[in-house]
Formats: sequence, C-alpha cells, structure tokens
Amino acid sequence: MSVQMETKTNEGAIPDEIWERTQQHWEILASKALVGRRIVAVRYLSEREVQQLGWDSSAVVIELDNGEWLWPSRDDEGNDAGVLLSSDVKVPLLPTISVYPEHDECED
Repeated sequence: MSVQMETKTNEGAIPDEIWERTQQHWEILASKALVGRRIVAVRYLSEREVQQLGWDSSAVVIELDNGEWLWPSRDDEGNDAGVLLSSDVKVPLLPTISVYPEHDECED
C-alpha cells in the first residue's frame, strides 16, 4: 500500500477552525507522549490480556522506555484489536491475530 502522507487536511466534514483545533490538540498530546521515547520491546497481547479486554483478537504491543504501552484498537471504543499500518513496503502492516488459531493463516 502506498499513501502520500499529508498534514493539516480537512475535506470539509467539519468547520476548518474546529478541525484544526482538534487536530492540534491530539498532535500535542501524542507528541508529549511519544517524541523522544525509545521502543524497548514489541510483542503481541497474550491470550489472557485479550480475554481481559473482552476481545477476540490480539494486537501488536509497543512497549516504551517509560513503561507505557501502545496497542491499536479497531475503533475509539476499544471493540477489538486493530492493525498497525506502516509505510515500510517490506512490512506494510502488523495484523491482528485471532485467539482462535484455526481462523488465521500464517505467511512467512
């Protein structure tokens, strides 16, 4: 997948002023949480963690040097694991893994 990343775009769904203020708010929070951090481990949620979240699938977990974790969710409500997309053509995404292995296909 090839996507040209752009910044500060609004297709008119909400007024420009609200879009810009909302985008800026979340960019500041994300920057404070992530800029300068170092990734110390990458793994997938354990079956127990998946069950505690009430999910059917496991997502990749990125562990940071300050002890915080990041993992993608299907949506803002945390309804299930989500994929993590990448601009790296060799690893374009990190998929979810079903806790029901018979539904997964593994490719090398």
